[in-house]
Amino acid sequence: MFRRAMDPRRPRRVARWGDAAEYAKLFRIMKIQLVCLSSFAALCAGAKFIEAHVETRAPVQVKTEAVAGKAPSLLPPGKKWTLVWHDEFDRKEIDRTKWMCRESFWGYDFPAFAHGFEGVEMTGETVKLNLIRKGDDFTSPHLQTGSLTYDIPRDTSGFWPFGKRKKPLFMKKYGYFEIRCRQPKNPGWHAAFWLQAPGVGSHPDAGVCGVETDIMENYQQFTKGKIVGGNGWGGYGRDSCWYDHFEWTHEETPDGWHHYGCDWTPEGYTFYCDGKKVGEQNYPVSHVPQFLLVSTEPGGYRKAGSDGGLTAGRNAKSWGTPDPRLFKARLPDCFEVDFVRVYDAAPVPEPPLAHPAEPALRAWADAAWARVMATFYSPKTGGIYITAPDKVNPAKDFPGGLLKPEFGYGTGLEDCAINGGVALSGLVDKWLVTRDAATAADAAKIARGLLNLATAHPYKGFVARGLCVEDGTSICRLSSRDQVTHWMHGLFRYVAADGLAPDALKREIRAAFAAVAARMARTVTQANEWNFLQADGTPDPRGICKMREVQPHEAARLAMVYALAGKVTGDAHWTQLYRTHRAEALEGSCALGTCPDSVVRNLMPDYTLIQMNTSLEAILAVETDEKYRAKAIGAMVTCARLARERAPRIAGADTRYLCGCAEVHLAQMMVPQGAFAYGPYQRALLANAITHVPAETVGATRACHLFAAYWRAKRLGLWTEGAR
Repeated sequence: MFRRAMDPRRPRRVARWGDAAEYAKLFRIMKIQLVCLSSFAALCAGAKFIEAHVETRAPVQVKTEAVAGKAPSLLPPGKKWTLVWHDEFDRKEIDRTKWMCRESFWGYDFPAFAHGFEGVEMTGETVKLNLIRKGDDFTSPHLQTGSLTYDIPRDTSGFWPFGKRKKPLFMKKYGYFEIRCRQPKNPGWHAAFWLQAPGVGSHPDAGVCGVETDIMENYQQFTKGKIVGGNGWGGYGRDSCWYDHFEWTHEETPDGWHHYGCDWTPEGYTFYCDGKKVGEQNYPVSHVPQFLLVSTEPGGYRKAGSDGGLTAGRNAKSWGTPDPRLFKARLPDCFEVDFVRVYDAAPVPEPPLAHPAEPALRAWADAAWARVMATFYSPKTGGIYITAPDKVNPAKDFPGGLLKPEFGYGTGLEDCAINGGVALSGLVDKWLVTRDAATAADAAKIARGLLNLATAHPYKGFVARGLCVEDGTSICRLSSRDQVTHWMHGLFRYVAADGLAPDALKREIRAAFAAVAARMARTVTQANEWNFLQADGTPDPRGICKMREVQPHEAARLAMVYALAGKVTGDAHWTQLYRTHRAEALEGSCALGTCPDSVVRNLMPDYTLIQMNTSLEAILAVETDEKYRAKAIGAMVTCARLARERAPRIAGADTRYLCGCAEVHLAQMMVPQGAFAYGPYQRALLANAITHVPAETVGATRACHLFAAYWRAKRLGLWTEGAR
């Protein structure tokens, strides 16, 4: 949260009377704390995490006059939009060059769908899709600009069960899709604005065959007061993936009109309602054109069956009966639409940026790593310190083996777990590229040092920040979830790299992972406020060891511990604990997409981005269920977008905490390839950051992080032209 502003990692110079610069700096820190506290208080005010974010968020869209005399569009900012297709519904008759009707369901005539534009009423300014009662039955219009197999009437004369496909009237890949509409006033039927691909579910890869994108569905409006949005993919049978929909509160406007829209890009979907961002979904992404639907449907007719309703048309009685609420509806009732508009975003060219050639980057990485091992690495403890090891607090500062004062981090030992974990991950990437024996030897040294952080002291399962160099056993009693995150991630990647880790070291790592997981299971309880406590079991005074009920960037840390413990040890107990926590962890991570800007700005320094995607990358290495993989990748993309936005501002400069100029790039490169574009401009920023400080003078943290970033990019093939 606001912990870094309160207690920065770097040792602070003591302010002297009359030292104006120090007092100005102190004042800025206090100001940041106040802003963070107010943001945190606002965040905690909502009982439901996502809802509170959505409903308190300021408008983010821009009014744009699109068509003279008509209501303006509300468009996402930061892009240059061009209107490419629209219907303002200002004619006397529906435009049949733009719209067709869906009349069949699974190939059979469906009584809930009106035929031949029945119920479509053109007012001269809007279109009304009316609910129609026919005795004891109800029907309503279902407009679309294309079709797919299940709404084509069946052909029983041949082998192929579906009839002739209708030629689509309009389909589009990517863009902003917007509707302005008034919702129906009666329950029992629902309205929707959505996109569908003609081949949805016809290929294992949703990117190839498309998805269903529900920009707005109101079926919960009268039961829960909610509107629903989100994607579904995998078709409509046993492979259907329909678990990433989200909801937001339906807030009525004075005139009843609402704007709903979706910005669909190659990296994902951002959903809007009335100028506010209400959700994100970033995986999987359709990369094929899809058609639009403006639909209504009386409820009750879809009688569920194991075949998805495929047999329903063979016997009229097998359709369901109307929702009883329809018989109480006050007619006329309609779903009224003012306009439907589709926009293209003009591509934003990345500015050209000169950067060093790859050989110069390799030379820097080699020299910087040599400096780390010569200047900051302790052969005695195996740790990478942020000062020369002989400058670390002496043993006399650790009475009883624990550093005093309790709240202090000491000099130089506060980030050994982070720097060691990041460095080890970089060494793994280097070894995967070079298969170099010297790299394997260095990796074993760093892995040993990381193991010592959990085994050299008497507190079983506790990952210390660092060890006193003099005695090799004393520690700071306070650790953090950040230390644990990088510690586990680095060691896991080391063990998982086939042929790299010696068997004896692997056995020790398995035992250490089991001990860390056991400590988490024992201490992370509601009684302890979900905190794994300090080394000696005393309360964590800062809340930085809390593992549940945390911010989105911290939500997956506990699940990661159990996932990796299960994977490395083979113990099904830890795997089951991971499965117990994964839904909460991944839902919490996905909530980043709807966090208020003030929370992201004030409570998420750059190091949180790499730590979030580090924990999610670890989960992806274990998770096989596509439902949870999709959530993890989607959250990673959201995080990577934030990193991409920040990277130009940071450039090669040192940020206040750790190494932002590397963290924002590692966070992007951790996203599985194909789900996020790490383009030439970002690579140029990273290249310039690498050589910004001479390798001969670079600090430990910067050296470790940029070394890891260089080798991650090298392993992914990103230093070649045209990569990603």
